[in-house]
Amino acid sequence: MSKDRPILEVKHLSVEFKTREGILKAVNDVSFDVNPAEMIGIVGESGCGKSVTSKAIMKLIGNRKNEFLSGKVIFKGENILEKSEKEMQKIRGRDQALISQDPMTSLNPLFKVGQQIAEVPRIHQKVAKKNAWEKAIKMLETVKVPSAGQRANQYPHQFSGGMLQRCIIAMGLSCEPELLIADEPTTALDVTIQAQVLKLIMDLKKQFGTAIILITHDLGVVAQTCDTVAVLYAGSIVEMTSKKSLFKSPRHPYTRGLLESIPNPAKKGLLNPIGGQPPNLVKLPQGCPFHPRCGLALAKCRETKPDLKNRSENHRVACWLEESHE
Repeated sequence: MSKDRPILEVKHLSVEFKTREGILKAVNDVSFDVNPAEMIGIVGESGCGKSVTSKAIMKLIGNRKNEFLSGKVIFKGENILEKSEKEMQKIRGRDQALISQDPMTSLNPLFKVGQQIAEVPRIHQKVAKKNAWEKAIKMLETVKVPSAGQRANQYPHQFSGGMLQRCIIAMGLSCEPELLIADEPTTALDVTIQAQVLKLIMDLKKQFGTAIILITHDLGVVAQTCDTVAVLYAGSIVEMTSKKSLFKSPRHPYTRGLLESIPNPAKKGLLNPIGGQPPNLVKLPQGCPFHPRCGLALAKCRETKPDLKNRSENHRVACWLEESHE
């Protein structure tokens, strides 16, 4: 694969679920690229489609009768949505890895932590049992688990949440994947441990050159770590740009609402939260899905959904207000 080509190209990805109420549109025409050694953040409120997008990228959904995927997910030049489950099992863990948001339930309580980490290189790299165990200890040392040799012989219940998250990261990186998806990796951790885990992920990105997709609702985490940010609302990207551009000049009303709702000691007075609730994904409103909550909505916003377009260099926005200002 050419070094100039993104390692991941998501093109017009849509994910739908058939429910008793109707077709739920969890992800709607999402497109973005991830370059080698780049960290892209996907942010938005709960239920906006962040985790579903990550699972679709790994084809962890779409195999059941009520799940429907469309579009393309080009990973290392191949559309993984066309691959069978058997083919995907060879890719997951080896070329793609996932850090889940709840480390307390991510490991099997019946097996030692070292055994579970060693299982990944044994399956994907056909490493001998002894060598896989040694690699598991080395990976625990890499993620700064103290007394790694001793801790590898312990069970998940003997670890704290922060240490378990380090073990999950060690497992994910044991085959040096080219793409790492971190789905809310700091949600269940306290602030001090959050900072340690984020620094660890950043250090490992530099060490291994891994491309990372960070899924979070915390813009503070994004500000510390990401290169590029995609803001999701109701299953669609409404704004995508560099981290610097997003925080300096947010252009979509939803993005501005997210930033204004963050506590800031320098500002006096009450917070300014976004009013209303996210829409029902089974019955999305006509036009822009954000218009019922937007104080700046135009008549056109209620009629036609805007496309995600370049409004300036590397700054894409899906908003009719931007076109009215041009």
